[in-house]
Amino acid sequence: MKVGVVGLGSIGLRHAQNLRELGHEVVGFDPDERKMWDFQGHTVARLACFCGTDAVVIASPSEQHVHDLHTAVAYGVPPLIEKPLAMAVTDELLAMIAE
Repeated sequence: MKVGVVGLGSIGLRHAQNLRELGHEVVGFDPDERKMWDFQGHTVARLACFCGTDAVVIASPSEQHVHDLHTAVAYGVPPLIEKPLAMAVTDELLAMIAE
């Protein structure tokens, strides 16, 4: 399985490492170029974490979560987000999925 990881801070790197240890192909993106170097994997543009992947881990900064979640839904990629989202956002996303 190919998994995108958006956000390569502490949590994103942990998810990426765990996924690789399970035998999955992992691609990653972070706007901070230094974190891209820490990733020690195949780094890609943000959108490539959603295009051509089987799933995406959203570990971006909190203010970016809703945007990244919308992108995942728009591309039909199952997302994993550890932080809770507001119900208004959840209702909006459920309506998008139902379309």
